[in-house]
Amino acid sequence: MANLVLAALFYWIVIAQGVTQLLPLVGTVVPQTPAAAAGFVAGDRVLAVNGQPVANWQDLRMAFVEASANLEHPVRVEVEAASKKRVVRSISVARFGEPALVAFSRGVIPV
Repeated sequence: MANLVLAALFYWIVIAQGVTQLLPLVGTVVPQTPAAAAGFVAGDRVLAVNGQPVANWQDLRMAFVEASANLEHPVRVEVEAASKKRVVRSISVARFGEPALVAFSRGVIPV
């Protein structure tokens, strides 16, 4: 019985801690990439991709994978800039060639 109670207690403690997730924040922006061309700067927090809200890094990757279905049109990314101002940036991945398209379609954000 003590084992069952102890297991339930440990389970509750783990659940109460929650799951740590990465925030959708822009880190270093490499020059001459789609992100740099769109005007992203370090510290931007991504709020939505093509109108789809994102809460964490995994949501952001999935939104980019879904956006890669139609890269003929720029991908619209709503961000909260460091100044706390909301800005919409457009990423035109197609003009950066095949490597950027492949990376983008796999959910890798070519920055």
